Amino acid sequence: MHKIYATIYRDFKEYLANYSVFTLFLMPIGMAVIYRMIGQDVGEALPNLMVFIIIGIVLAAVTTNVPLTLFADEIEHGMIRMVVKDKKDLLLMIVGRSSLVILMSILLIIASLLIVDRMSILSLSLALGLFLAMLVFLNLGILAGIRSKLETTSTVAGVIILFLLGMTPIVESMGLTNISFIKFLIDLTPVYQLIAIQNNASVMPFIILLVWLGVTMFLIFRSLDIHEKP
Repeated sequence: MHKIYATIYRDFKEYLANYSVFTLFLMPIGMAVIYRMIGQDVGEALPNLMVFIIIGIVLAAVTTNVPLTLFADEIEHGMIRMVVKDKKDLLLMIVGRSSLVILMSILLIIASLLIVDRMSILSLSLALGLFLAMLVFLNLGILAGIRSKLETTSTVAGVIILFLLGMTPIVESMGLTNISFIKFLIDLTPVYQLIAIQNNASVMPFIILLVWLGVTMFLIFRSLDIHEKP
């Protein structure tokens, strides 16, 4: 437990000191403020699609990119070898880092929904779907982070995840869903499972999210041994 608490304490200080990480926390808040201003200008409630864009940005920018950035920075500068001696240490570090990121993601989603005055969109089923999606995006960040050799490589991976998985609702507004293959791929993304849950879909969105979760967890455990190599 000491290693978990130590990771949480160290990461929290890094949130405040690391400019790139701090900027990631500001992204969803900034987007929520912009969308609120748009909603006030037209005098209507913010459309659901824009709400899920904000949620997707929280998941991709924070839940994925924060652990991705921290792991990549520690690996590139060799700092991770100072605190991680074996798989158990790395696993405890992941647990501590994940706990804080999940907490911050939940707080940012709540804050963003309050800013755009759309807390009413939350339901028990959507909250459950959000938690599963959060774990998926967290796993993507951990996986890309521990696989990255350079921080620049992790940045590219983070941007790809942000635009392809976090901001996929924007594709619908661009009219690209008219292409059947693209629509098929988009319909499998985590954020679109949340939209389906909000639209009172069946259990299929939860099954797809669980498949995402299972695959990403399997890939993480397959990757844990890379740090034991000299």
